Amino acid sequence: LITLQQLDVLAAKIASFAEAHDIPGSVGNGYWALLRVLSCCLHKLRRKVRTVRSERDSVFFGARVRTLVKAVDNYHSVLRVLKRIIEVAVELTDLNTTRAAAAQGEPSSAAGGE
Repeated sequence: LITLQQLDVLAAKIASFAEAHDIPGSVGNGYWALLRVLSCCLHKLRRKVRTVRSERDSVFFGARVRTLVKAVDNYHSVLRVLKRIIEVAVELTDLNTTRAAAAQGEPSSAAGGE
């Protein structure tokens, strides 16, 4: 199950380092694209949930419930995959940050040994 709180934490992490990867003259990078896709999916999911809520008192709700629930389920599936992609992006960025910090420490210890 995906919670909005989980997505919010991941989105905040991506946003915290996305700007560092911007290239002057570029319209964006992959991190911003992930956030835009996440925002779009959440917006569309909200609309589908509103549709389900507004139509549940309708006479035709029983006939349409499978279609409506299928649409919500599809967006949930997309969010699950998107969440994992964002988690991997955060893990890779954390790994690169750790490696960069370790690499900066190596030359000073090698210089001290010469």
